[in-house]
Amino acid sequence: MRSKVRHIAILIASLCVSTLVKAQVDWVKPAAEIEDAQVVIEKDKVIQLNGVSRRYEPIPIEIPAVSKVQAPYDIPKVDVPLPPMRIVLRPQTMKPELLQKFFWGTVKAGFGNYSSPYFSASVGTKRSDEASLNLQLDHLSSGTGPVDGKNSAAGFTNIVLGGKYFLNNATLAGKASYGRNAYHFYGYDQSLTVAPEDIEQKLNRINAIVSISGNDAESIVDYDFGLSYHYVFDAFETNESDFGISLGLVEKPLEPLEILINVQSDFIGQSDREVAETKRRYILAKPILGYQWNEFKFSVGGTYVNENDSLSADKQSHFFPHFGIGYKFNASHQVNLSYSGTVERVTLRELYGDNLFLAAHVGVNHNINPVSLHLGANGSFGSRFGYKIGVQYDQFTRKGYFVNSTADSTRFDMVYDQGNSRLTQFYAQLDYTVANTFKLSGRLNTFNYSTVDIIAPWHKPKLEAILRGHLFLFDKIGTDLAFFYLAGIEAPA
Repeated sequence: MRSKVRHIAILIASLCVSTLVKAQVDWVKPAAEIEDAQVVIEKDKVIQLNGVSRRYEPIPIEIPAVSKVQAPYDIPKVDVPLPPMRIVLRPQTMKPELLQKFFWGTVKAGFGNYSSPYFSASVGTKRSDEASLNLQLDHLSSGTGPVDGKNSAAGFTNIVLGGKYFLNNATLAGKASYGRNAYHFYGYDQSLTVAPEDIEQKLNRINAIVSISGNDAESIVDYDFGLSYHYVFDAFETNESDFGISLGLVEKPLEPLEILINVQSDFIGQSDREVAETKRRYILAKPILGYQWNEFKFSVGGTYVNENDSLSADKQSHFFPHFGIGYKFNASHQVNLSYSGTVERVTLRELYGDNLFLAAHVGVNHNINPVSLHLGANGSFGSRFGYKIGVQYDQFTRKGYFVNSTADSTRFDMVYDQGNSRLTQFYAQLDYTVANTFKLSGRLNTFNYSTVDIIAPWHKPKLEAILRGHLFLFDKIGTDLAFFYLAGIEAPA
């Protein structure tokens, strides 16, 4: 039996070997190449999980109940009455504030050559928002002078009292003053013997001014109305009275427009012991319309003047047009050009202010200036330097000049050029300021006259130079310096 099984296994193994040999004999090796093929991998298997609730059932916590414990004792209520509490207030002690002084004041004093004392004092009220009062006193005199000792001594004293009262929308102001000049006519022949009292002149001036002006910042109209009275008299019975009325209006109906109106009237009476009283008048009306356009400012208007001087018999009314234009480069520099004309008011009081050595019953007439052309510029460089520069051309149909009197060589008379005389002047000014420390200002003026009825512009300078300085030495002490230089003055031979 076992031999049969062995023979069957050998037969099966022989068949398998022959089959394998046949398969290898029939296999053919393929050529060495790669066939083109496309492999596509698809992932379409989606794994989905069932949703699981995230809510979990909380674990219950058992809190044991608190049992009330009965205390085996009692706390009795104690009511003890207390006395009322005493509170002592102690405010902080402060030094008493010093009251502002009732008055402020400044004092200047000096002494110069020719035995010349100088004194100046100013005092005013403080501590009031409704009113102010000021007093000014000035005195300068010399015991001798540059010519013949005491015969050229001179001096002046001036007292001014002024005040203001402030209302809700207006300000009342008033000022009264008295001035006195004592001097001598020393332009005589030095070979003569002259007593000082025979050539002494005493000039007195009394002035009074009252005014009311608006101070309402919200009003479109600003005004200033004033009344004035001036009286001048000397030792030779020459006198002049001047009563004046003035009104100034500034109206701004719209932001770029501005209306300016200036009205002035003066009624003048002049007399001396040899000439009857002369009545003079001066009435001026000057309306101006201004317009602001960006950096430009334009003005147009005119000036009307009526006067009755002795030299104005043919024409007493005058009208002069006015044109002006200004341009502001920036906050520091601007330039202006204007054309206008006017009649310059002249009184005996104003002539005495220019020349104290006037002759008796001197003729006084207004200056007529029909053409005045001005070109100027002003501005500043930084906070310390400031400047002004310009040129002005004037034409006069009547202008007065001082001339030595032929009757008395110690005095001056007035002559009038009634031709078309001309004046061209150039000016330049430079200022330097260091706050609360130092101030310095220099100015140069040149004058070129062209006269018609007179040979030369008598006693008028061709060059004028002015230098002023102020130095603060200490808190309340300072010093001033002034230098004047005049050149080209001519006088009749």
